[in-house]
Amino acid sequence: MSARLRCVHAETPAGLLTFGFSADLNEAMGDALEAMVTWMAELYGTSRAEALALASTCVDLRVTQVVNITWGVHALLPAGLLT
Repeated sequence: MSARLRCVHAETPAGLLTFGFSADLNEAMGDALEAMVTWMAELYGTSRAEALALASTCVDLRVTQVVNITWGVHALLPAGLLT
């Protein structure tokens, strides 16, 4: 796990997950992606720009929840994809 991430995140058999939550879907998506880029840069020792370029090709963004006017989005970096 990452000591630098201050958001909800997890390592699962499916891969690495980061989450974003907001009343605005775009903001929730941006938060999930921002956290994933931060985590990827740390894990792979790259710049944020390089991590974002990697994420654009291999990270999936999915709606996790819509509850009480709050969108939840998770970013998934599939397990083993970059090893």
